[in-house]
Amino acid sequence: MRLLLLFCIGIVLFNTGFVQAQKTQPKPEWGNLGGGPGHKFPISVAYGPDKLAVFWDAGETIFCRRWQDNTWSTWEPIPWPHGDGDERGRLKVISWGPGRMYAFTTLEGHLYHTYWDGKKWSAWDHRGGGDLEGEIELVSWAPNRLDIFAITTAGGLKHTWWDNGWGNWEELRNGKLPIDDGFVRVTSWGPGRLDIFAQVSQRMEHLWWDNGWSNWENLGGLTEGRFTVACSDVNRINLYAPGVDGKIWGLHFYPTGWSNWFELQIPVKLGSALHAISRQKGGVDLFYTAPNGSLGYRETTAEGAINIQNLGGLMLGGLSACSWGPNRLDVIVLGGDRQFYHLPWNGQKWGY
Repeated sequence: MRLLLLFCIGIVLFNTGFVQAQKTQPKPEWGNLGGGPGHKFPISVAYGPDKLAVFWDAGETIFCRRWQDNTWSTWEPIPWPHGDGDERGRLKVISWGPGRMYAFTTLEGHLYHTYWDGKKWSAWDHRGGGDLEGEIELVSWAPNRLDIFAITTAGGLKHTWWDNGWGNWEELRNGKLPIDDGFVRVTSWGPGRLDIFAQVSQRMEHLWWDNGWSNWENLGGLTEGRFTVACSDVNRINLYAPGVDGKIWGLHFYPTGWSNWFELQIPVKLGSALHAISRQKGGVDLFYTAPNGSLGYRETTAEGAINIQNLGGLMLGGLSACSWGPNRLDVIVLGGDRQFYHLPWNGQKWGY
C-alpha cells in the first residue's frame, strides 16, 4: 500500500533544533500615507512611545509625516539648502530618546545633519568628513550618544560620534580591500558596545568596540547584497544576508561564540529587501520581499519558535521597520503606485 501524505498548512521544518511554522491567515489591511516620486528606500523611526515618523526624500525638499497623539500629521517639509537634492547621499534618521530625532546625509564627500527637538527641525549643520561616499550608518547605545559610520571614496570606513560634543573623524578601514556595495551595518547590545559588519569580496567581516577597537574578524559566508543585523540581548547578534545562490542565510552570535551559517528556508524575491529588528529580549522580527512582491515576515520568539507569515501588499522598493515597545511593530513600504503604505501590529493583530 502506498501512502501519500500531503501537508498543505502547518509545514514543519527543523532548523537548528527549532520548529518553523508557516502561517496562512487573511491578509491585513494596509494604510496609505500618500507621498510621491522619490528614492525607493522608505525611512521610518520610532522616537518615543506611540510616536512614529516617516520620511520621503523628494530631492530639494525632504518631507516628514509624524504619528503622535493618535493622529497623523500632514507631510511637513524639511528644506535642503545646499542645491540639487539629487546629488545628496541617502538620508538616514535615528532617535536616542523620546521626542528626539536626528537626520543625516552626505554631499560632495561631507556629512550634514539636522535634528528634531520635539517642536521643530534645526538648520542643517556641516560635520566634515571630506572623502565620504556611499551610505552612512547610524547607531545609538545611550541617550545623548550617536555613532556615525561612513564609507570613503577608497572603499574604506570612517567613524565619528556625538557624546555631549562631536568627536573627530577616525579611519577604521583604509580601503585596500574595498567594502562591497558601499555600505556597512552596525548594531549595539548595550552602552559602550558597537558591532560593525561589512561585506568584502563576498565574505562577511566584523569589527567591534569594547573599550577599544578589535581587529577585523573574517566570518566567512558567500554573500552579496543588502544584509541586515539586530541585537536581541546582551551577547546576542542576529545577522541575515542574501547568498550568491539567491537564498537567505543567517549567522548568530551567542555568549559561546558564532554559529555556523544556516539557510532560513523562506521564499524570497531575488534582490529582496531585508530588515531585522528586535522588540523584545531574545526575539527577532525579520521582514523581506516575497517572490510576488508582497511583504514576508519571519518571527523568532524569545522561546526559539519560528513563525512565517505573508502580510500582503506590493512593494516597489525597499522597506523600513521599527518598534516603540514589545507589543508594537510598524512597517513602511513603497507601493507599486509610489505611495507609502503603513502596516502596524498592536500585539494582537496586523493592520488597521
